[in-house]
Amino acid sequence: MKKLVFGFIATVLILSSLAVCGYYIGRNVLFRVAHTDVIQEVSKKYDVDPYLLMALVAKESAFNKEVMESYSPTETYNGAINLTDTAAQDWANKAGIILNKPADIADPKVSIELAGYILATAKQNVGNDTKKQIAEFLKRNDATKNNDTYVNEVASSILIYRLLYMNLD
Repeated sequence: MKKLVFGFIATVLILSSLAVCGYYIGRNVLFRVAHTDVIQEVSKKYDVDPYLLMALVAKESAFNKEVMESYSPTETYNGAINLTDTAAQDWANKAGIILNKPADIADPKVSIELAGYILATAKQNVGNDTKKQIAEFLKRNDATKNNDTYVNEVASSILIYRLLYMNLD
């Protein structure tokens, strides 16, 4: 009987340790996030899903500071959501966001706000279907672009972000 109780306790401790390690690795390595305050603010402002917004920014920049804050006139895509200079200016004009210079897209707050506006526009165009919103977002630089793999990867990561960051709603 003692062996059975000991085995049960050991199993519970091992599973608990694995869960804690998995949670830690998930949040700090595989699905890390930055600028959650901006994501929450933008998602409320534009009435978009904060986890969808988070998943899209993660897909585009992995919340890597160097990528999010990068701008190079020789690069095709810049900022946290990889916009072309032309697309960034077009979306900013539509959203009423002032870009004083193309490099302003390298400000994560600006990029995330543009992402929120683009998602809100997608939501108006296609309704509440998340996969359709992602597909519309994908067209932000090129209206003809489509990629089912991208859509499915982002849709899958939304669920993981919901589990790891439950306090964003």
